[in-house]
Amino acid sequence: MLRLHRRTSFRCEFTTTGLLWVATAAACVGFAASEEASAHGRLLPAVPWQPGPRRYSVALPGGPQPTVSLYPPDGVVNVATGNTLRTSLSDPKDGGANWYFVELYEHMCPHCWYAVPIVTDVAHAFKGNPIWRTAAVNCHMKTNREVCLFLEMISGAAAYPTFLLCPPKGQGGAMWGANKLVRTLPEAAQSL
Repeated sequence: MLRLHRRTSFRCEFTTTGLLWVATAAACVGFAASEEASAHGRLLPAVPWQPGPRRYSVALPGGPQPTVSLYPPDGVVNVATGNTLRTSLSDPKDGGANWYFVELYEHMCPHCWYAVPIVTDVAHAFKGNPIWRTAAVNCHMKTNREVCLFLEMISGAAAYPTFLLCPPKGQGGAMWGANKLVRTLPEAAQSL
């Protein structure tokens, strides 16, 4: 029998033996950890056998409801939805002046789980660069499907995770040459 007491801390009592005790202990530890993490309001509840990285519930400005993300809301990777990404890219002072490194992913995709530390490292490498933005869009969410489909169509992407590098818009409607566009990248990214 497993009894959970919820006060200021968690206490588990075990009255079983053998392998059942181990399973019960794992369930108790997982329950306590998920309850403790969700007290911060950012982590979604987890169970001990749930595969993959942590998932976060992120409330975004102007969004009707929080979105599920593999990235924390206060991390270096900007958690975006279709609407927030579209707004950022179409803003002349944001998307019109900055490079955007965008990851399209599904939070249930194992390949996407392994991309989380890589995208985080890229964001850390360019942190503080005034013309570089990193954003991630969870294409599993119904509210993001339209922008994900559009970005997949124009990029030719067919699987997740997908990484897109969106250049800033040209000035005055003139077409930029490829060399001039590459020279606007941060110096560390020009040789990639």
